[in-house]
Amino acid sequence: MQTFSQQELEQVVNQHREWLNTLLQSKAIFGYGVGLDRGGGISIQIHGNQTSRDVEDAIRQQFVGHPVAIEEHGEPRLQSG
Repeated sequence: MQTFSQQELEQVVNQHREWLNTLLQSKAIFGYGVGLDRGGGISIQIHGNQTSRDVEDAIRQQFVGHPVAIEEHGEPRLQSG
């Protein structure tokens, strides 16, 4: 797979921002951006909680040819201080 800079991946994310925001609104994911994956490489980061296989497949198709890390987290909750 080709290596991309952070700026290049941010441009790709910006090109797909409307589609990503649709996923956010539907609660399919709860965040996205560009950052380091678990292996230390730069990738498009998708954050979800029990993301369905269909959504994962759609994300990978949307960003085909680009490194994508789909990170599963527990449900995000506001912490009281």
